[in-house]
Amino acid sequence: MLELAVVQADALTPHIYVEDPDHLSDERLELSEEEVADWIARLDDWDAEDRETWIETGMAIKHELGDAGLDIFLEFSRRCPDKFSLRVARQQYRSIKNKESRGRLITMRTVMQRPRSRARRVDGRDRGTLR
Repeated sequence: MLELAVVQADALTPHIYVEDPDHLSDERLELSEEEVADWIARLDDWDAEDRETWIETGMAIKHELGDAGLDIFLEFSRRCPDKFSLRVARQQYRSIKNKESRGRLITMRTVMQRPRSRARRVDGRDRGTLR
């Protein structure tokens, strides 16, 4: 069964919901290292297993925290012990440029919407647009 973290909606609104649906903010959310670590901890272990999602998570962490986010990325990477390599994870994080090379800039908004997107797929209800 899918377990979702319980988060107060008021805490999410200023970070995820955008008044203008045509506006996708690329700006950092100015989250602390602790807040970023908390959001990363809410992700499924699958997010660390899937290579593309693992890389995108690193991109979001680095966008928000820069080099200071390395330890958070390493902790996240350890959630897939079958694939974890300290050398590879460090090298991957250091190589992240995150300059819309995949068609869009990956930010913490991307990470923050994952649990909600999964909930939407599970119950079939659309609760609004996340940015």
